[in-house]
Amino acid sequence: MFSSPTVFGQLSARDHQRLAFAASMNLKYHLSQGTVIESTPALETLLANSDVDLSLPMSMVVPPYRAQYLRFGDTATRYLKVPNPQSPDHVFEGAFCFLTRHALSGARGEVLDAGTPLRH
Repeated sequence: MFSSPTVFGQLSARDHQRLAFAASMNLKYHLSQGTVIESTPALETLLANSDVDLSLPMSMVVPPYRAQYLRFGDTATRYLKVPNPQSPDHVFEGAFCFLTRHALSGARGEVLDAGTPLRH
């Protein structure tokens, strides 16, 4: 992944954690045989101008696949801003969404997990 061990050694603990999280999202997507969903300008506008009531049951917010990557287009970039434009993740191009069973944790039903990809 890195061209030399000195580059990896220069990363902060927070960068290590961010990279581990992003790599795990990519791996989970791959192992789940995920599907890429290309958003349209209409969908991006709808999502950007919508609000979800936090009391809405998650059973009503079910993605179409168990693992998907929602790839955003130009319309979304007008609404979505990366907090630190100097970071390696200076472009927000999409998000992973997973429908995951968490039976061991005692949670009932399924949980929607989300994360952003690891950029190459």
